[in-house]
Amino acid sequence: MIQTCTAVFRLLGFLLLTIPLMPMQLVLQKLNLAHAKTLPHFYHRLLCKIIAIRVSVQGAVPRHGLVVSNHVSWTDIVVLSATCPLTFIAKREVSHWPFFGWLANLQGCEFVNRESRQSTRPSTDRIRKRLLQGETLVLFPEGTSGNGRKLLPFKSAYFGAVENSDIAITLATIIYEARQGLPLTQRQWANVSWTGGQSLLPSLWHLLRHTPLSVKVIFQPLPKTGHRKAMAHAAEQAIRANLHAGAKIG
Repeated sequence: MIQTCTAVFRLLGFLLLTIPLMPMQLVLQKLNLAHAKTLPHFYHRLLCKIIAIRVSVQGAVPRHGLVVSNHVSWTDIVVLSATCPLTFIAKREVSHWPFFGWLANLQGCEFVNRESRQSTRPSTDRIRKRLLQGETLVLFPEGTSGNGRKLLPFKSAYFGAVENSDIAITLATIIYEARQGLPLTQRQWANVSWTGGQSLLPSLWHLLRHTPLSVKVIFQPLPKTGHRKAMAHAAEQAIRANLHAGAKIG
């Protein structure tokens, strides 16, 4: 009963914060103002406080360039957005999700069609253009969220956006460390992760009932190796090593 009441208050807090800011963000986007990029960052910092996600950061926070991250849950969006102003490279289906698709559009996500090879080059060109303009974009090269216990193979296609360029690449390793003050066990990872086959709303409700959630983000630069496949391989190995050391998962 206490958990349910707490979840209701957190949900109300989420709605009371989000709904008034949506038209404000839309106006900022339409006027092409700088605050359109910073408002989502402050929004997600406040959201973390409301829904009780505690984020700690290790390493230098990126100021621009491509951020390459592992992907565990929809909460990764909240966690990473709370660390600095950035936006995401997301599959195009996300843009059509009720309500949450609106939020993704308002954050300026770059939507790509992962199912069509013909669309890869145009998408890569758009991503590269935005990066060269000084934006910070997050790529989840696994292509989907995993189960929290094992890192999926990295796809290299969108690494092409930074080939033969001076665009910085930063790795972000997201490690979910504790829930309700206790270290996460292997069994509890299933309650934290969110895979594409699961419904989003039950996952959201479960989170609201079982936070506080403690999350660590490790940022580190990725040295340029030139070819996109080599960069993807190096990124996968580095993030896998961080996960293995920090969360003892494969």
